[in-house]
Amino acid sequence: MTAGATTRAMVLEAPGRMALHSFPRPALGPDEALLRVEMVGVCGTDVGVYRNKSYDATWPYPLILGHEIVGVVEEVGDTAARRHGVASGDRVTISTIVGCGFCRPCRTGRPVHCDSTRKYGLTVSCAGPPHLWGGMAEHLYVDPRAFVHRLAPTTPPEVGVLISAVLANGIRWVGTRVSIGDTVVVVGPGPQGLAGLIADREAGASKVIVCGLARDRRRLELAREFGATDVLEADKDDPLELVRDLTRGAMAEVAMDASGSRAGARLSLDLVGKGGTVITPG
Repeated sequence: MTAGATTRAMVLEAPGRMALHSFPRPALGPDEALLRVEMVGVCGTDVGVYRNKSYDATWPYPLILGHEIVGVVEEVGDTAARRHGVASGDRVTISTIVGCGFCRPCRTGRPVHCDSTRKYGLTVSCAGPPHLWGGMAEHLYVDPRAFVHRLAPTTPPEVGVLISAVLANGIRWVGTRVSIGDTVVVVGPGPQGLAGLIADREAGASKVIVCGLARDRRRLELAREFGATDVLEADKDDPLELVRDLTRGAMAEVAMDASGSRAGARLSLDLVGKGGTVITPG
């Protein structure tokens, strides 16, 4: 790194106020890295933070938004290169969550439950070094405990930004709750619901029914492309009757409510059979 080198980022200085700032590029240790940001997605949470919506959290303004990130490794320490299996020039995506690495949730692969968790673009202010904790910037700092995932050179950045946030959410929520041969109903065919659908099929579900509304027709078409065996429109069809027919009266083993509505949550409870599981992402 050239001495005195700087980089730029869009800083959310306060709710509703963003400005372009310059920062010194951090001097890296052996277990750290620096990405040149290729693309960053805009999540609904970003909009909420911009408007100071609480989500039961207090936002550490000033901060750099952006947690759906694809970048190129520009600098990497020897230890970080070995740990992540990357080298300068590799394209990567990075997980939103950085845990402490020592607590039980971290040691069992659930850093989202770490009491000391930090999140790119959300929970670390840019006021102090290394500053670059968000994707709406030219460069991103890679913490020693970050999770970095290498991407193929041919992976479109528009796909890459979905992996560590949207698709990872689907995998995290489905987890071990879906077994081979299960029938699963996904209520809500938005990005999170579609991610859950993909995770359900990968987990071995034999039947995945996606429930939306008539206005969701394009998303329901995508659901079929992503592996849904059946789709239905809750404002035109009777979801209970259709799921009962498709399961010969047994109802679903698992229902996932990704609708974000009270009606969707209530419907999910009705769609599972005895001893069934309801997943409520959040």
